Amino acid sequence: MAVSERRRHAYVAMMATCVGLFVLGAAFGRHLPFGLTMTMFVVAALIPPFAAVVANAGALQDDDAADPDGPDDPDRPDPYRGIEDR
Repeated sequence: MAVSERRRHAYVAMMATCVGLFVLGAAFGRHLPFGLTMTMFVVAALIPPFAAVVANAGALQDDDAADPDGPDDPDRPDPYRGIEDR
């Protein structure tokens, strides 16, 4: 399994946990203690930023590794050519 696939699986698992906590908190909030329900919502709200960090960790290295010429190839076209400074 490639590193990028592991990150993708970790992202999906974290976001599924986030959605699950929101659904459980909303569905069973009346039957659970208030503190537990609020803790579920707070944890669910904090998961997405960490999931984004996990999903993007090492993305630059993956892109450079996929380029057979390497990141400093002099023949590589400049993506900013033609863009004027404003």
